[in-house]
Order: sequence, then C-alpha cells, then structure tokens
Amino acid sequence: RQGRDSQHTHKHMSGAPISGLLKVVPYSVLGQQLVRKDGKNRVVEHSAGRPDADTVFCDPARLCFIQDKDTGPRHAGGASGEIYRFLGINNEDAFEEPVRDAVKEEGCAKYHAYLQEGE
Repeated sequence: RQGRDSQHTHKHMSGAPISGLLKVVPYSVLGQQLVRKDGKNRVVEHSAGRPDADTVFCDPARLCFIQDKDTGPRHAGGASGEIYRFLGINNEDAFEEPVRDAVKEEGCAKYHAYLQEGE
C-alpha cells in the first residue's frame, strides 16, 4: 500500500513533554485485552473501540525488521504483527522506502500514514 509522509523525522526526543498527551490503558493498541475466566481459560475481549484516523502507533519492532527487506512486516509477530494486520501491510516483504530511509538506528521514528481502502 502506498502511504503518505510528513517531512519530519524525529530522533531521540528524550525529555519531550508528552505526558499530558498520553493515556495509559489496560488494553492493547487495537483495543483488545486478555482476561482470565475461572482462573484457567484465557479469553480476549474488546475493551475499547478500534483505532481511527487520529490514532498513532509506536511500533515496537526491532530495527532489523524495518531495515531488512527479507524480514519486513510479513515476518512480524506479537504487537507489531497485530498492528501490521490492522494496517493491511502484514503480507508485505519490506517497509516502504521513506520508512527505511528514515529509521536507521534504534530510537528513531518516522511518521508514515498508511492509506486505508478507499483513500
């Protein structure tokens, strides 16, 4: 999928005052929460609505998944894999070039908006 990018790439923004913009919640980035019933059985419940156009993900992927064309979104698991499935890039072999060009080391970030169907 083709996406759109901002002109800004942010690197190592430690100390940036963002605490007032964050909300800590007991569910995943896609609104799911793992709960236990009867102390044994695990059940995933939807605790919040699905992400919308104003939602930004901070991807926990390791740098090798972003840079290496052989270990792109297609091979991701865990939280990253769920994010990529939601974005519709989970079958891609590599991230788009603007993302790979910007994220060259751990701690780097790149804003990239993935277009949804119909955009």
